[in-house]
Amino acid sequence: MRAFGWTESKDAFVFRNDDGEWTIYKRCFDQVVRGRRWSAGPGYVVRMTDTLGRRLVNDYRPRRDLWSPGYLNSMNGGLGTFGWHHVRGRAGLAPAGDDPTTPRLERRVDRRLPGYSLEGRMCAEANGGTGVYAVSWSGPRHAGSDVVFRFDVWLRDPGRPVARVRYDYTFGRSAVRVKVAVRVLPAANRFVKEPKLVALVRGGAFRRMSLYGRAFQKGVLKGSPSSTRVLRTEHSGRPDRLRVTWDYGRTATAEGINPCAQAPCFTVAGAAGPGTPWENGRVGFDGWAVAAAREASTWPRDTRGAQVVSTCGVQARRTDDRDGNGKLDARERALVSERASPDQDAQRRWEHGGWKANPQAAYSASSTAFLGWQGSRGPGDCEPLERALRPATWTAYLVYSVGDGWQDAVAGLLEP
Repeated sequence: MRAFGWTESKDAFVFRNDDGEWTIYKRCFDQVVRGRRWSAGPGYVVRMTDTLGRRLVNDYRPRRDLWSPGYLNSMNGGLGTFGWHHVRGRAGLAPAGDDPTTPRLERRVDRRLPGYSLEGRMCAEANGGTGVYAVSWSGPRHAGSDVVFRFDVWLRDPGRPVARVRYDYTFGRSAVRVKVAVRVLPAANRFVKEPKLVALVRGGAFRRMSLYGRAFQKGVLKGSPSSTRVLRTEHSGRPDRLRVTWDYGRTATAEGINPCAQAPCFTVAGAAGPGTPWENGRVGFDGWAVAAAREASTWPRDTRGAQVVSTCGVQARRTDDRDGNGKLDARERALVSERASPDQDAQRRWEHGGWKANPQAAYSASSTAFLGWQGSRGPGDCEPLERALRPATWTAYLVYSVGDGWQDAVAGLLEP
C-alpha cells in the first residue's frame, strides 16, 4: 500500500494513492522554448504515472504546431479536460461561409465568423483574451479515508467571461472520483456546440478502447497514422454506456482471454450524476443537449465554412435527392442539414479516436470525448448545431482508475 496524500509546489498539486500519482496544475502554461510550444491548463489531471512507472497521461509536452493555442484532439489533453466550440454572431444571421442554397447572393466563399474553440487548456493571456483567465481552489483536505479537493477554472472569450468549470475531486485509495460542474454565464450573441470532457491516454501501449455498460459493448481498435491531418473517429451511443477501458484486446468483440493480463488496464467511467446514466435527456451534459435544441442557431443550414457542405450528421432520405440523379450535391446536403439538432440521438454519442500504425498496433495516444452533443465539423461550420448560450449549470461525474478500483467507485456513483 502506497503512502496516501499529496504534495504541493509552486505550480502543482500531486496526489498519491494505490494507483499512482495524479498531477493537477495550479495555473495555465503556454510558452515556446527552442521552437516547440508547451501548453497545458489547470484543474484537470494533466499527468498520471502508475505504480509500475508507466506514464499514462501526459498533457504538458512539446509541440511543433506553434500556431495552435492548445486545441483538444487526440494528441492534446489530460483527464477531465473541458472544451466547446464557440462562435459569436446573431441568431439566424451568421453563416460561416457561402450558402449553396442561395448562390446568387454570395460574394465570396468562406466568410469567416469569429469562431474558435474555448477550452480549459488554452491560456487567455497568450491567446488574445480567449481561454483560462482565473483560478481558485479549496483544500486539499482529508475527509475520512479520502482526500477531497475543489478547483475552479474561469473561461472567457475576448469580450467577457462565459463559463466557470468547477472540479470537485475525491481521491480514494484505488480510484479518483470527480464531479465537474460547468456554470454557463450570461453572454449574448454567443453560440456553442460540442461541449465535452476529454480523457486522453498517452502511455501504457494499449491496443484497444473497450466500451462497457453492465457488459461489454464493443472494442475500438482503429487509429490513424500520426501524420494524418483529420482523425477518423468511432462513436458509441448505447444509452446504457458507462465506462471506457484502455486494454490490450485484439478484436472489436469480447474475447475469451483476459485483455488486462499483460498489465493493469486503465478505466474512465462517466455518468450524469448519482443514479443517473450519461444519456438521460434531462440532466448532465446530455440534458444540456436537449435543452440546447430549444435555443436559436446561428444559421438554419450548413454552409461552406470549411470548404465542405455536410448533412451535419443527419441521415438523408430518398426524397432529399431533389434532382433524382442518385447523389446529393452541396445544395441538397445543406437542405438536409436543416433537420440537424443537438437533441437527436445520433448527435449525443461518445467519440473515440487515436494514433496508431495499424489496428493491431499500440496507440501512441488515444482519447474518448464524453460529449453533450457532436459538432460534425469545425468551429465555424455546421451551423444548425451551434445553439445560443444560456445561463445554466451542467454537471458530469467521472471516475478514473488503474486496475479494478473503478468497480466500487462506479457502484457508489450510480446507485442513488
